[in-house]
Amino acid sequence: MKNDFYGDVWYLLKYNIWWTIALMGFCGGLWYYHGGFPAPEIAMSWEWMLLVPLGIASSMYSFGSLHNASHGNYSSRWLNKLMGEIMGFHQIWGYEGWKWLHIFHHRHTDTPQDPHAPKKGDKFLGYCRAYIKASIEYLIIVRMDILTKRGYEGWKAVMAKQSFSWSIRFSMAFRLLAIWMVSPSFFVWFLIPSQISQILITSYINYYGHQYLGDDERSTAMDLHGTLLSDTFNFLGHNSCYHGSHHSNPNVFDPKTVHDAKKAEALAKAQASNQSEPTRMAS
Repeated sequence: MKNDFYGDVWYLLKYNIWWTIALMGFCGGLWYYHGGFPAPEIAMSWEWMLLVPLGIASSMYSFGSLHNASHGNYSSRWLNKLMGEIMGFHQIWGYEGWKWLHIFHHRHTDTPQDPHAPKKGDKFLGYCRAYIKASIEYLIIVRMDILTKRGYEGWKAVMAKQSFSWSIRFSMAFRLLAIWMVSPSFFVWFLIPSQISQILITSYINYYGHQYLGDDERSTAMDLHGTLLSDTFNFLGHNSCYHGSHHSNPNVFDPKTVHDAKKAEALAKAQASNQSEPTRMAS
């Protein structure tokens, strides 16, 4: 059985439960070591505050790295898994949930089934606020659709839906708790800015990189560059804002190379056309 929604519909549930149990053990060990939960004392020195820009920058880097790992763009399977798990932990989502949500985004780009495409009337800040909730609900809907086709009805369907829903939320909650128990100051000055940043930049790419055209119309994913935000994100996040180029070839580590190749091809065609024009005129 393949490790995906279709080969093993319980795979992501088992993945979330495994992480939750592991993190419960980790937090329990820290609780025993500290003799309880750490006191919520937040360091207010400027040295700790320097973690704010570092957290913001790290969110861009981890997004680009997790993105590439989800497409298998690192040099080996184990490296994709390693980078995906590390960056997935940083993004709080976890690797497998993020990966499959992104795969569905590519399978249904700019259709009503796309988990990320903006819908009619969406405003950017509203889109940001709804992003995490909408993403979790999408995974639940997809999984329940598969289970329904396999005969899960009534109380079985209710139990399957609730167990999957809570497994996602518990695994995310225990990632947050684990970081808090390691250092409340690190949680406040690094993780919170990082999480706010990752929601904003992920929403930025999907909101502005996909224009809504209508219920029955598909738009083309666009490259975002030439602004301070997009260029900063591109610099730190493996050129992830070259979103249209990524969609045209998702298995390229740096989508800017796809963009540059298309630009060079268009320029070469234009030059060839210009050179042939005098020849036609002379004849």
